[in-house]
Amino acid sequence: MTLLPPIALSLSGNDYLLPYFERQFPAPDPEADPMPVTAGIRVCIDDAGAEPDPEFDAYCAEHGLPVSTLRCPSVVCTGMRGLPRRLAEGISRGTLTHIRGNEARLSVVHGIDVAAAAAACAGHPGEYILTDGCDPAAADLCEALACRMGDKRLFTLPRRLAKIWLGSLYDSLTACSPVESTFATAFPEFRPTNVCEYLRTHVYDENSL
Repeated sequence: MTLLPPIALSLSGNDYLLPYFERQFPAPDPEADPMPVTAGIRVCIDDAGAEPDPEFDAYCAEHGLPVSTLRCPSVVCTGMRGLPRRLAEGISRGTLTHIRGNEARLSVVHGIDVAAAAAACAGHPGEYILTDGCDPAAADLCEALACRMGDKRLFTLPRRLAKIWLGSLYDSLTACSPVESTFATAFPEFRPTNVCEYLRTHVYDENSL
């Protein structure tokens, strides 16, 4: 658990997201009156696993905090885990390929929007599924990651050969399916970042995470 007033935060073991939250919830002025913690935020990432956080549960119960849970299918950002990391590692090694005829789509969200969504829903208890709302084709996400990683080129294999070449990653890329973003329904004013567009167009500098 991490306290970032006004929220108590549980990242369920996915601590690579902490810098995004620290930017969204900067430390208060030490000379100002302390800011109270008024809400709990729990982040669960479906494809990267989630660790229990009894300290967070006890703290929120003791202080009567409303808890909002953000459930993210896959998160793309620095330090990412799960399927996006496996794709990036394959691109880096030169072993990731497209699968001919694969039309599978998947749901993703960028780390900057996980933190921004937490700020939007703090104090509104419930569980929300958070995505970028674009549900890119698996091939498009692979190409966007390859662009981000020095514009690397990916080749295409027919399904039979791709299944042998990619191993378990083949199943992940062909069986994935998008999910509905319930966060978008609950908070229609929230405008998430298109992950693939961000990977292709964002200019990374010393201020980027």
